[in-house]
Amino acid sequence: MQQKPLSHTKRGKLIAAAAGAAGGPLGIVVSPMVLMIVNAAKKEGNRFLIWAIVGIPASIGLWIVQLPLMLVISLAMMEANAAGRNGMNDWKQIADAKSLMPNPDWCIHTEEWTQDQMDITDRVKTLRCYETNKSSPIESDYRVIKCETEPDKERYHCTYEANRQFSEEEVVEKKRRFG
Repeated sequence: MQQKPLSHTKRGKLIAAAAGAAGGPLGIVVSPMVLMIVNAAKKEGNRFLIWAIVGIPASIGLWIVQLPLMLVISLAMMEANAAGRNGMNDWKQIADAKSLMPNPDWCIHTEEWTQDQMDITDRVKTLRCYETNKSSPIESDYRVIKCETEPDKERYHCTYEANRQFSEEEVVEKKRRFG
Protein backbone atom coordinates (compact mmCIF):
# COMPACT_ATOMS: atom_id res chain seq x y z
CA MET A 1 0.00 0.00 0.00
CA GLN A 2 1.31 3.40 -0.98
CA GLN A 3 1.58 5.98 1.80
CA LYS A 4 -0.07 9.40 1.31
CA PRO A 5 2.24 12.42 1.26
CA LEU A 6 2.22 14.41 4.52
CA SER A 7 0.63 17.40 2.78
CA HIS A 8 -2.49 15.28 2.05
CA THR A 9 -3.01 14.11 5.66
CA LYS A 10 -4.81 15.71 8.59
CA ARG A 11 -1.48 16.01 10.34
CA GLY A 12 -0.12 17.97 7.37
CA LYS A 13 -3.10 20.35 7.54
CA LEU A 14 -2.54 20.81 11.29
CA ILE A 15 1.12 21.63 10.65
CA ALA A 16 -0.02 24.16 8.05
CA ALA A 17 -2.52 25.71 10.48
CA ALA A 18 0.12 25.94 13.23
CA ALA A 19 2.59 27.57 10.86
CA GLY A 20 -0.20 29.85 9.62
CA ALA A 21 -0.29 31.45 13.07
CA ALA A 22 2.57 33.62 11.82
CA GLY A 23 -0.08 35.28 9.64
CA GLY A 24 -2.35 35.98 12.59
CA PRO A 25 -5.85 34.63 13.11
CA LEU A 26 -6.60 34.68 9.39
CA GLY A 27 -3.35 32.81 8.71
CA ILE A 28 -4.55 29.85 10.74
CA VAL A 29 -7.51 29.49 8.36
CA VAL A 30 -5.84 30.54 5.10
CA SER A 31 -2.66 28.46 5.45
CA PRO A 32 -4.30 24.98 5.18
CA MET A 33 -6.39 26.26 2.28
CA VAL A 34 -3.23 27.34 0.43
CA LEU A 35 -1.74 23.89 1.12
CA MET A 36 -4.83 22.26 -0.42
CA ILE A 37 -4.49 24.47 -3.52
CA VAL A 38 -0.79 23.55 -3.80
CA ASN A 39 -1.73 19.85 -3.42
CA ALA A 40 -4.21 20.17 -6.29
CA ALA A 41 -1.73 22.00 -8.54
CA LYS A 42 1.44 19.99 -7.82
CA LYS A 43 1.21 16.23 -8.03
CA GLU A 44 4.88 15.32 -7.43
CA GLY A 45 7.70 16.73 -5.35
CA ASN A 46 7.87 18.80 -2.19
CA ARG A 47 4.54 20.58 -1.80
CA PHE A 48 5.50 22.13 1.54
CA LEU A 49 8.36 24.03 -0.13
CA ILE A 50 5.95 25.74 -2.55
CA TRP A 51 3.48 26.33 0.29
CA ALA A 52 6.23 28.00 2.39
CA ILE A 53 7.40 30.18 -0.51
CA VAL A 54 3.80 31.39 -1.01
CA GLY A 55 3.08 31.62 2.73
CA ILE A 56 5.86 33.97 3.81
CA PRO A 57 4.70 36.99 1.75
CA ALA A 58 1.06 36.00 2.30
CA SER A 59 1.51 36.20 6.08
CA ILE A 60 2.80 39.77 5.75
CA GLY A 61 -0.20 40.64 3.58
CA LEU A 62 -2.58 39.11 6.10
CA TRP A 63 -1.10 41.25 8.89
CA ILE A 64 -1.52 44.37 6.73
CA VAL A 65 -5.21 43.50 6.38
CA GLN A 66 -5.76 42.48 10.01
CA LEU A 67 -3.95 45.21 11.95
CA PRO A 68 -6.29 48.08 11.01
CA LEU A 69 -9.27 45.85 11.74
CA MET A 70 -7.85 44.87 15.14
CA LEU A 71 -7.16 48.54 15.97
CA VAL A 72 -10.72 49.55 15.09
CA ILE A 73 -12.16 46.74 17.18
CA SER A 74 -9.93 47.52 20.18
CA LEU A 75 -10.78 51.24 20.01
CA ALA A 76 -14.48 50.39 19.85
CA MET A 77 -14.12 48.14 22.88
CA MET A 78 -12.24 50.84 24.80
CA GLU A 79 -14.92 53.37 23.90
CA ALA A 80 -17.67 51.00 25.03
CA ASN A 81 -15.80 50.37 28.26
CA ALA A 82 -15.35 54.11 28.84
CA ALA A 83 -19.02 54.76 28.10
CA GLY A 84 -19.96 52.11 30.65
CA ARG A 85 -17.93 53.64 33.47
CA ASN A 86 -18.41 57.33 32.82
CA GLY A 87 -22.16 57.67 33.10
CA MET A 88 -22.87 58.77 29.51
CA ASN A 89 -24.91 55.59 28.94
CA ASP A 90 -26.93 56.37 32.06
CA TRP A 91 -27.45 59.95 30.87
CA LYS A 92 -28.78 58.65 27.53
CA GLN A 93 -31.39 56.54 29.35
CA ILE A 94 -32.74 59.29 31.62
CA ALA A 95 -35.28 61.51 29.86
CA ASP A 96 -35.12 64.18 32.60
CA ALA A 97 -31.34 64.42 32.28
CA LYS A 98 -31.48 64.76 28.50
CA SER A 99 -34.11 67.50 28.74
CA LEU A 100 -32.16 69.46 31.38
CA MET A 101 -28.78 69.05 29.64
CA PRO A 102 -28.96 68.04 25.97
CA ASN A 103 -25.20 67.85 25.34
CA PRO A 104 -23.01 67.32 28.44
CA ASP A 105 -19.22 67.42 28.21
CA TRP A 106 -18.92 64.56 30.71
CA CYS A 107 -20.97 62.63 33.27
CA ILE A 108 -19.91 60.81 36.41
CA HIS A 109 -21.99 57.95 37.79
CA THR A 110 -21.60 56.87 41.42
CA GLU A 111 -23.33 54.57 43.85
CA GLU A 112 -23.32 55.31 47.55
CA TRP A 113 -24.53 53.29 50.48
CA THR A 114 -26.53 55.26 53.03
CA GLN A 115 -27.66 54.32 56.49
CA ASP A 116 -30.81 55.73 58.05
CA GLN A 117 -31.78 55.97 61.73
CA MET A 118 -33.22 52.44 61.80
CA ASP A 119 -29.84 50.92 60.76
CA ILE A 120 -31.05 49.93 57.31
CA THR A 121 -28.43 50.26 54.60
CA ASP A 122 -29.69 51.44 51.21
CA ARG A 123 -28.05 52.13 47.88
CA VAL A 124 -28.42 55.54 46.20
CA LYS A 125 -27.27 56.07 42.61
CA THR A 126 -26.10 59.53 41.60
CA LEU A 127 -25.35 60.89 38.16
CA ARG A 128 -23.74 64.30 37.76
CA CYS A 129 -23.32 65.80 34.29
CA TYR A 130 -21.28 68.88 33.40
CA GLU A 131 -21.69 71.19 30.43
CA THR A 132 -19.80 74.34 29.44
CA ASN A 133 -21.85 77.41 30.36
CA LYS A 134 -21.39 79.52 27.25
CA SER A 135 -23.50 82.38 28.61
CA SER A 136 -21.32 82.88 31.67
CA PRO A 137 -18.61 85.58 31.73
CA ILE A 138 -16.38 83.14 33.65
CA GLU A 139 -14.41 81.13 31.08
CA SER A 140 -14.21 77.83 32.98
CA ASP A 141 -17.81 77.86 34.27
CA TYR A 142 -19.76 74.59 33.96
CA ARG A 143 -23.45 73.98 34.47
CA VAL A 144 -24.19 70.93 36.63
CA ILE A 145 -27.17 68.62 36.87
CA LYS A 146 -27.55 66.03 39.55
CA CYS A 147 -29.77 63.01 39.03
CA GLU A 148 -30.32 60.86 42.07
CA THR A 149 -32.44 57.83 42.92
CA GLU A 150 -34.33 57.25 46.09
CA PRO A 151 -32.77 54.55 48.28
CA ASP A 152 -32.86 51.21 46.43
CA LYS A 153 -35.02 52.59 43.61
CA GLU A 154 -34.21 52.84 39.91
CA ARG A 155 -36.06 56.07 38.95
CA TYR A 156 -33.86 59.18 38.83
CA HIS A 157 -34.92 62.69 39.89
CA CYS A 158 -32.86 65.39 38.18
CA THR A 159 -32.20 68.97 39.32
CA TYR A 160 -29.73 71.74 38.56
CA GLU A 161 -26.91 72.37 41.02
CA ALA A 162 -24.74 75.46 41.42
CA ASN A 163 -22.26 76.04 38.60
CA ARG A 164 -18.72 74.76 39.11
CA GLN A 165 -15.40 76.09 37.88
CA PHE A 166 -12.51 73.87 36.83
CA SER A 167 -8.94 74.57 35.80
CA GLU A 168 -7.98 73.79 32.20
CA GLU A 169 -6.02 70.73 33.38
CA GLU A 170 -9.03 69.42 35.33
CA VAL A 171 -11.30 69.86 32.31
CA VAL A 172 -8.90 67.97 30.04
CA GLU A 173 -8.54 65.15 32.59
CA LYS A 174 -12.29 64.84 33.22
CA LYS A 175 -13.12 64.83 29.52
CA ARG A 176 -10.45 62.19 28.95
CA ARG A 177 -11.67 59.99 31.82
CA PHE A 178 -15.40 60.55 31.71
CA GLY A 179 -16.35 62.26 28.44
